[in-house]
Amino acid sequence: MVGVERWAELRRLHFVGGVSIRELQRRTGLGRNTIRRALRRDQPPGYVRRVGASKLDPFKDEVQRLLREDPRLPTIRVLELIGRVGL
Repeated sequence: MVGVERWAELRRLHFVGGVSIRELQRRTGLGRNTIRRALRRDQPPGYVRRVGASKLDPFKDEVQRLLREDPRLPTIRVLELIGRVGL
């Protein structure tokens, strides 16, 4: 994967400097297809983290109920109370 800085450098060298893809490959050590893919992108590459499920998702309603009753309830006590439910 090509980072933002390298992506910008590849685009600058190719589009402004007129450096060929073959020469970019030689200079950077990247594959030609990787360079082509980077040059085709209009936006810089980004990182998007997938949201995973939490172990506490099954107990979400119970945790919210406990915190509605006592907003200052310590985390340890919440875990003890939902542990009885089945954590």
